[in-house]
Amino acid sequence: MFVHVLGAAAGGGAGGGFPQWNCNCPQCLGERRAADMGHLPQSGEGGMIEVLRPLQKTHKVLIHINNTNPILDEGSRERAILEREGIEVAWDGMEIEL
Repeated sequence: MFVHVLGAAAGGGAGGGFPQWNCNCPQCLGERRAADMGHLPQSGEGGMIEVLRPLQKTHKVLIHINNTNPILDEGSRERAILEREGIEVAWDGMEIEL
């Protein structure tokens, strides 16, 4: 079994905490962008979706998601893109068995 861990549990990397969909979120405008801190945006060139795409035989789950991130809305365009890419969004109380 292989486990790929991207990012840091403290709130960044590829977890979905700081990185917003495309780093144009209101809290990023006029502030440091995720990329300025070494974090991945979720979409776009070099973003998390692109990084995760080659990992075909894995269970891809985003955790630690900022509450303003549109991927939390199950009906959003951004969530649909993740689902097409085989990337799941964690929910409160979700358990992952290894």
